[in-house]
Amino acid sequence: MRPTVCEAILTRDFTTEGSPALSAEDVANYLAVLVRLAALDGVDGVETDFVLRAANCLGVHSEMAEIAGQFVADPSISSESLVARIQDRGLRLCLLRDSYRLAAVDGTFSDEEMGELRHISTALGIDQATAAGVRSIAMQESRLHREFAGLVRTARA
Repeated sequence: MRPTVCEAILTRDFTTEGSPALSAEDVANYLAVLVRLAALDGVDGVETDFVLRAANCLGVHSEMAEIAGQFVADPSISSESLVARIQDRGLRLCLLRDSYRLAAVDGTFSDEEMGELRHISTALGIDQATAAGVRSIAMQESRLHREFAGLVRTARA
């Protein structure tokens, strides 16, 4: 039986019961927004790795993510039009969370990234209070992942 890509992967719940399956279009649009955000201030290795890991978790081969990256790098395609393609409200929250995590993965938020995060949040229709909550969770989650990775590295040393 082939596994279904579903929202549980994005929520890190991993309990697929009651978790809606994501269409190929949902996955492509999700990754397109992340690729656009990563490309704003010049993509570095950690941002590329983040997007490729997200693609891998969603069942997309890295080659396809790179092709999507070339497509969304086209400045004539607005971020708002990419975001508007994502209709599910839960998936929109997951996208905002991953957008914050991606922007923070290199240790800094550039002015371009902050502006794009505001555009993404507004385009997703997420109010400021909820967006602030999502950002807080994303930053805590990033910190906890780094701490756990450190514990794993220490255990192996």
